[in-house]
Amino acid sequence: MAKSRDIDIHQKVFHNGTNLEPEEDRMPATITVKNIPADLYARLKQSASRNRRSINSEVIALIEKTLTPQKINLQEFLVSARALREKTQRYNLTQDFIDRTKREGRP
Repeated sequence: MAKSRDIDIHQKVFHNGTNLEPEEDRMPATITVKNIPADLYARLKQSASRNRRSINSEVIALIEKTLTPQKINLQEFLVSARALREKTQRYNLTQDFIDRTKREGRP
């Protein structure tokens, strides 16, 4: 018979390290990014300047924008999909054609 475990409802961290405390009670995390290519860093600086932010604030804004789910308007999406379907309906893309085109484009 399996041994039952007592669960401590006051425990604030799961066994895998997930913190159960509300975010406002936690300290912000620090990330160090190494070996940023010079051209990427230059674009980051330009973007920060354009948005009147520090480089650190720009990085946070970009990460937040990238990781925040974007809501889409279903009606606009369907209109766009229907318009694309109408523009491309004359093309008959069979699986054979797609496979052949893939092979031709690869070494």
